Amino acid sequence: MALLTETCQRHVICQISPAAFAIRPGPHYLAMLQAYFDESGHPADSPVVNVATVVAPLENWCAFEDEWQAVLDRYQVRGLHMKHYAQFRGDFQGWTKDRQKEFILELLPILHRHAVFGFGCSLPMDDWKAVIADAFPHWNPLAVLFRCCLDALQLNPQLSQGEPIECWFEDNREIRGTISQAFDDWRDEFEQNERFRSFGFTKKGDIHALEAADLLAYEGRKEVCEGYVKQTGWRNRKLYQSIDASMKLHFWAITKEGLQSYLQAEFPEKGAAPPSESQGEPSAELRSHGFGRETL
Repeated sequence: MALLTETCQRHVICQISPAAFAIRPGPHYLAMLQAYFDESGHPADSPVVNVATVVAPLENWCAFEDEWQAVLDRYQVRGLHMKHYAQFRGDFQGWTKDRQKEFILELLPILHRHAVFGFGCSLPMDDWKAVIADAFPHWNPLAVLFRCCLDALQLNPQLSQGEPIECWFEDNREIRGTISQAFDDWRDEFEQNERFRSFGFTKKGDIHALEAADLLAYEGRKEVCEGYVKQTGWRNRKLYQSIDASMKLHFWAITKEGLQSYLQAEFPEKGAAPPSESQGEPSAELRSHGFGRETL
């Protein structure tokens, strides 16, 4: 896969305004933070892709692991894999919808209790193909979304600007090189070597925190797929609503109008047409940051 290496991509679609998080006040944290990332959907065959991150201090994650594992043990499952959970596959085969609901409702309070910040960003692939794919065929949508998540960590005022953040991404051989390069480029461009000191890959079987990131990524992707791509209505998914009820967890999407605004502002030679009135525009707060839709 192509790597993100061009300096001109330093904002890569979006640079999130700190004001975007001002509506969700909360305590500030100064401690060693660990951020776990996961992706949902594949650019080749998914109508929407998403990358999400969940962040907490190390001591929070220790408590999270114990409490999460206790629920898994009660339900006799090895872990939460959202695709298997939603499709009643693997450990969830033979479950009823009532048991499925009871299980997730036991896990959600653990996430809400211990996470200090969560962020998931979705991208409809038809919009990407219409606006970006021909102009910049070497750009990778998952790497772009990963950089959006890093921007969110860097600029979120609830996270004190002095604390170090250790980042872990779900290990996926297919995108490992792309994600590693995206992290190195982003860290160098924004001079974040001191704060974002380390980055690595791990597997869901080794750490349950990745399952929390998978939960955000999956539900954010499904919500955009239903509400934006299929246009069956926003906020129809009850699990999505339960996650979004937390003042710590945020869902965003980059849509066609955001991509067009970004290209027109940064690369006018590419001939990107401005979004039409029928398409709508990003909100005034987010227009300069390339977002087509604020919190879903």
